[in-house]
Amino acid sequence: MPSLNAGDMLDRDQLLTLMQSSSAGLFHWVAETGALTWSDEVLQMLGHTAEPDAHALVHPADRNAFIDALEAGASSDQVMTATLRLRNADEAYLSFNATALRTSGADCVSGVAGFLQSIAGEVDLREALDRSERLFNEFFENCPASAYIKTLDGRNVYGNRLAAEWWGLSREDLARSNARDFFDPDAYERVQAHDAEVVRSGNPITWTGRIKARTGEYRIIRASKFPVQEPSTGETMVGGFSIDMTREKEAEEALFHSRKLDSLGQLVGGVAHDFNNSLAVMLGNLELAETEADPDLRAEMFRDIHEAIERSRNLTRTLLVYGRRAILEPSALDMVALLRGVVGMMRRTFPETVTIDLRLDGAPGPVWADKSQVEDMILNLALNARDAMPEGGALTVSAKIVQLPGSPTEVPGLPKGGRFVVVEVADTGEGIAPDYFEKIFEPYFTTKPVDKGAGLGLSLVQSYMHQLGGCIDLSSTQGLGSVFRLYFPVSDGQALPIETPATASLDRSYHVLLVEDDPAVLRAARGQLEKIGCSVTPALSGAEALRLFQADATIDVVITDLVMPGAIRGRDLARRVVALRPGTPVIFVSGYPMNEAGEDAENAVAEGVTMMKPVSKEQFAAALAALDIG
Repeated sequence: MPSLNAGDMLDRDQLLTLMQSSSAGLFHWVAETGALTWSDEVLQMLGHTAEPDAHALVHPADRNAFIDALEAGASSDQVMTATLRLRNADEAYLSFNATALRTSGADCVSGVAGFLQSIAGEVDLREALDRSERLFNEFFENCPASAYIKTLDGRNVYGNRLAAEWWGLSREDLARSNARDFFDPDAYERVQAHDAEVVRSGNPITWTGRIKARTGEYRIIRASKFPVQEPSTGETMVGGFSIDMTREKEAEEALFHSRKLDSLGQLVGGVAHDFNNSLAVMLGNLELAETEADPDLRAEMFRDIHEAIERSRNLTRTLLVYGRRAILEPSALDMVALLRGVVGMMRRTFPETVTIDLRLDGAPGPVWADKSQVEDMILNLALNARDAMPEGGALTVSAKIVQLPGSPTEVPGLPKGGRFVVVEVADTGEGIAPDYFEKIFEPYFTTKPVDKGAGLGLSLVQSYMHQLGGCIDLSSTQGLGSVFRLYFPVSDGQALPIETPATASLDRSYHVLLVEDDPAVLRAARGQLEKIGCSVTPALSGAEALRLFQADATIDVVITDLVMPGAIRGRDLARRVVALRPGTPVIFVSGYPMNEAGEDAENAVAEGVTMMKPVSKEQFAAALAALDIG
């Protein structure tokens, strides 16, 4: 094909021959008439079978600029170039570069002739890249997280709108900033440690933490970080998304606090109910006993008062265990002997409609636990089972040793691996509704009528089992029954024999220095000690007790309240008493749980006998009888 050069003279026939014989897409524009002609190759590239209006093929947005370029080319000897879009047979537009020269002279058609080069692929690529960039910016700018890219030394390369707002910077200032500008030194060190781990490992990480900004403000942030390769230098940078969780965490804490208050309200209501019932029994019987002449009726009234006091004392102990503040006395227990004793009591007291079966798989080893608490827990589960079978049924108590896997995640809800004695209490009762599974261990949650239980039992069992390092597990099917499982850690020690407690008695009289700052409590305790044969010197303060002790060499033992007002508290008194007269026994008594009485209690437990109020005369007698007094 002849080339087109400036100054070439082409007549109309030559132009048409050139356009029809060329395999390239050619075009010709006549300056005088404005006629535009496309070669057959152009029409084929566009997929047209019939020759359309030549001007109509040009995209409306490109048409005027293309005609202006043609007119400029017709008046110049320079090569004309233009970019335009032509409509194809599918009504889509393809992009072309047009290159042409002026055609003029006496024997030629004045105008412009040239050829087209398809650039559709290049345009598509540019448009795709432009679209990708716009989509990238749209995504990151509207992302509800702080998005950023930074170098390992903390220099920020990119940050979205939210990242700039977080730190109160413009986008330009953010791009010139460093991470150390945002955090206090300790927080920056933690952030940099995470960045270094991302670059070192090449793996993403996610972490949540409370960090301190340079402004002194604390934020709870959840960050996900990942490696980003810089395409031109190959440098590994750190990209990330961070979400400010501060408000959500504050809302969670507020909700948790609200639930705690609700639970506390239920707890207080239940305790008040139980204590008011006991007080009603005590007040009513005391008023009746004042005027009752019949000694048998008076004795019955006093028995009721004593039982009400015992219920109140047990409730206090239960609350302390639930709050993990009780004085527990764990030891190696023979679970076989203990279960036989508890089941024997159940068989004597449960209705005949409930059959009770004890199953022991081999000889379960000793467990480390508080005997009275274990008995109370098993009895509590058994009573619940009995109440779930109002028409009668089968109650099965069993025990066996199991070995749990080493990882706690392998057995969800169960303690870490090791050997456990599992005690099961199973019934054939009504079962537990699935909706109650998450609630039955809450304090004072109960499905029973008000007069059938306060609902503290299962929460107590769960709390105590956690203290032991074990747990309580439950399975239940409505209409078929329930199974509660207690996991007790196996003890390495030798199990102590289960003995039936006997009433302690004194084989001699003791001179007791009794110290109590509450006059009413002092009077009652003095009467109890005198009833068991002791002579008592009372004191209302530590200072008074010290003076009495110094003045009386016949005092055998000191029984003192642990927490008292004044300069000389219970332990101070004990230390001075022993300094004055080495070997003098001291018994500590307190209404506080031991871990609430501070350092005094911790040392008292190690140095002497401790008892929780209220104390019966039998307990006083047992404590005195156990002392080695010459």
